[in-house]
Amino acid sequence: MAKIDKEDIAKLLRDKSLMANIVKKVAMDKDVIQKLAGDIADEISDMIEYNTTLRRRIIDAAISNPEFKKGVIKALTKKISI
Repeated sequence: MAKIDKEDIAKLLRDKSLMANIVKKVAMDKDVIQKLAGDIADEISDMIEYNTTLRRRIIDAAISNPEFKKGVIKALTKKISI
């Protein structure tokens, strides 16, 4: 089998039709999307740790959410159960 060099790959990457088809198919693959979502969530989580503005916005939004408040009560009752 012939060796594939970087220029071969570069040619494929410049093929707009091929790239559109790849994106379409990959975006429809649930396993790929789940993995990508997890990877992006990890990166956002890291950013939240150091980005106080983003962290504050998320906390403010959560505090105003009734479901979040229910979750806090549930977590608290688990922690203080005797």
